[in-house]
This record gives sequence, C-alpha cells and structure tokens, in this order.
Amino acid sequence: MKSMKIGIQTWGTNGDVRPLIALAGGLSSAGHQVKLVVTSVDGKTYDHFGKSLNFEVEQTGNIFSPDAYASVAEQLGKENNPLKQLALLFTELFDPAEREMYSASRRLCEESDIVIGQFLIHPLRAAAEISGRPFMSVTLNHSAIPTQYMAPGGIPNRKPAEGLGPDRLTNSSLWNLFMAVIDKQFLPRINRLRLQEGLAPAGSVREVWESDLLNLIAVSPVFCSQDPEWGSNQQVCGFFNLPETAEQYQMPGPLMDFLRAGPPPVYMTFGSLLPQQAGSPLALESTRLLVGAARLAGCRAIIQSCWNSLDGIEDDRAIYRLTNVPHHIIFPHCCAVVHHGGAGTTQSATRAGCPSVVVAHMTDQSFWGNELRRLGIAPGLLNRHSVTADKLAAAISSVLASPGMKTKASELGERIRREDGVGRAVEEIEKKTVSLL
Repeated sequence: MKSMKIGIQTWGTNGDVRPLIALAGGLSSAGHQVKLVVTSVDGKTYDHFGKSLNFEVEQTGNIFSPDAYASVAEQLGKENNPLKQLALLFTELFDPAEREMYSASRRLCEESDIVIGQFLIHPLRAAAEISGRPFMSVTLNHSAIPTQYMAPGGIPNRKPAEGLGPDRLTNSSLWNLFMAVIDKQFLPRINRLRLQEGLAPAGSVREVWESDLLNLIAVSPVFCSQDPEWGSNQQVCGFFNLPETAEQYQMPGPLMDFLRAGPPPVYMTFGSLLPQQAGSPLALESTRLLVGAARLAGCRAIIQSCWNSLDGIEDDRAIYRLTNVPHHIIFPHCCAVVHHGGAGTTQSATRAGCPSVVVAHMTDQSFWGNELRRLGIAPGLLNRHSVTADKLAAAISSVLASPGMKTKASELGERIRREDGVGRAVEEIEKKTVSLL
C-alpha cells in the first residue's frame, strides 16, 4: 500500500498513552510516516519511544506537573461518586489543556492524510471535520460502547433466570439512562468548542468520541468478542502491546536476587492512582495497605510505590520495594498481580498468565475486575473505599490456594500472546483508507 502520513493524538496517564505508542510504532513499521501528539497529565515524556520505534512525538498541553497530578489523584481517592470522579478528571486535567490540544489537532490535520484519536479526544474530531480529513478512533475499554448484551460500566450483567443469557431489555434501559447522564455531563464541554469553531453541536458524545468510519477496540478477544449489534465501524483488534524492543530496561541485580531467593512473589501496584508526591497521605495509606495485606497473607511480594518519599514503614525481607518497572518484564516472574483494574494492567497481567486481585478505584476499573472474575482468574472485586488489609489478604490467599485459577490464567495468557492487536489494527486502517485517498 502507498505510504501515508498518519497523525495520532492521545491524552491521559501512562496507561492511556502506551497503547497509542504501540499503534504508532506498528504503523511506522508498515512503512507509514507517523506523528504522535501526546498530552501527558502526569508529567511523563515519551520522546524515547519515538526514537526506538521510528516516529515523531510532539508533547502538547503538558501544563501538568507530577505534583499537580498527584493532587488530583488525592482528590479522586477521597471521592466515591463515579460521576464526580469523571467531572474532576476533566475539570482539572482536560479542560485546562483543551485549547492547546485543539491547536495541535489543527496542525496534525494539516500535515496528515488521516488522523486517529484516542476515545475522548473531541478536539481532534472537530479539527478533522473542519479540514475534511478522515478521522478514526481508538477505544481502550469496550464497556464504553452500548450493547444490549452487556450492562454499562461496572454494572454486573443481570440474568432473567438461571441458565439464560443477559437480560437485554434491562441492559438497553440501563444504557439509555447511562448515556443520558454522560451526555448531560460532557456535551456542554464538547459543544462549547464546536460552536466556537463554527461546527454544528453534537447530539451525543458518541458522535464525536467514536468514529463512524473506524473505531479500533484495543482489547483482547479474550475479554471482548465482536458484538453482533455493533456496526462494521467497530473492530475488535486485540491488546495494543508494545514490542519488547521499545524499552531498554535492565532488571536490577537486587531484584533478580529477590526473585531467585524464593517462590514467585505477588506483584502489587495501584499504578497512576497511587500519588508520587512527597508526603502524600494517600500514597502512605495505600502502601501500608499493600504491605499489611502481604504480611497477613504470608506471601513474598514486590510492591510498587513512591518509596523514596515514604517514611514509617518497616523493612521486610519478604517484600521488595520497587518504584517502577515495565510490566511485561516483571509480571512473568510473579504468581499473581494485585492492581487497580486499569485496562492496560488488566491485560498485561492476563497476558503474563497471572491471576489478578482487583482493588477498583473508579467505575471502569470495577468493570475490568468483574471481567476477570467472569473469566475465572480473579476473586470477587474489592473497592478502594472499603478495602482493608484483612480483606485484601483474604483475596490474595484465595488466589494462591487455587491452582485452577493459575491454570486458567496461563491458558488465557497463551491465547493473548498469540494475538497481534497492533497488526490487526494496521490492517483495518489500511483497508479502510484504500477507497478514501
């Protein structure tokens, strides 16, 4: 196929950005000229990925320092209402960068043959409409796409009777209510920009968040099958996993010694939802929770936290303290993963063949926790606002006492490792653009 100039835009934390980096690398490997525009809300930079995977990286709207993001994470940790959590995220981390993101979107459309935006990037959709560029989208969580076969968000599926399928009528009603609430909260934001730029107001968020040309669902078929209700624009590709060559990481000697010193440990992390700010009360509380649970469960553990800024936690020979490590490198050495239920961590743990214990902080994470339980590779979902060290330890112990759960996780991990989500996405993009350019 003829080489194309492809612009990609994403926003969010590391877990939101990495799948789009993987896609950019895959498109570059296929011979296309790729530029990725990133708005990082936690102060991370990504130029090194562009160099290793041969595409251009532009960081824009990076007005958020690690301390600013940590402050928002603290507020999220105290808020139990999912709608208020979403409002907080957008008010503090999207709206302040929107104008600069839109300027970058306009430039990206001018330079590109087609543009691809992460779900939620409505400035790119507006710029694409004005410039006439084909717009495609990437969805990292299929629970955002309405279907009568599944309830929205973190709501478990209801069944009308034992042995029957999902209650489609109930699910449809729940989706109607759910989308009405989302539209009420986010449409004013979206239409403010559209009206300023002379575009007609959108009637629903789905009109701008989700491409009617091609919406790439970056989720493994292990979790998400191609729904018969969806249109041809919805394509389940598989997890967008970074190639191992994308990151140069040497496992520290002390970590290797710890791994060799005993049975595989439990890896414990709350990802970007554990603030990295020095003196953060939430970081200290969360880390004490993880340490306490590991000790009560009597297991060896690797705990990822901002250890350099924490005081008052005693050393323990059975616990290895870690600040950061690529998941694809460490997870295969572990027997289970305790995490917050982010889309990327969920699929990385499963890809490594590890059962999970999910402590959900937000609604979408409850969805992933319920999915892992449905697949038989996690115990019941825990909630960050009600979890205790005793409850978490009991969940860890139930996983370690279940060889069947480990066997199932290993089987699913093998399936995911055989997938090529990025390759499938590149095929779909090229197939869709043949008739457009």
